[in-house]
Amino acid sequence: MILADESADWMVAGLRQLDRLALSIDEFAVDNNETAPVLVAILWRSDLDESQRWVPVHPRLTKVAFTTD
Repeated sequence: MILADESADWMVAGLRQLDRLALSIDEFAVDNNETAPVLVAILWRSDLDESQRWVPVHPRLTKVAFTTD
């Protein structure tokens, strides 16, 4: 579970913070030979507008599945 706010969109070293977390989780799953995707729930701060909420999309994300429900 990731509790996300406006800092999820902050860029550091060319990656948004939420992308960086997602790629780290994916790398962990690959290193541990997970056979099924790791389910990650992204819970956005309630006062954040819908237009500011997003789910990471990156070609390297092969072992992570996201939900925002």
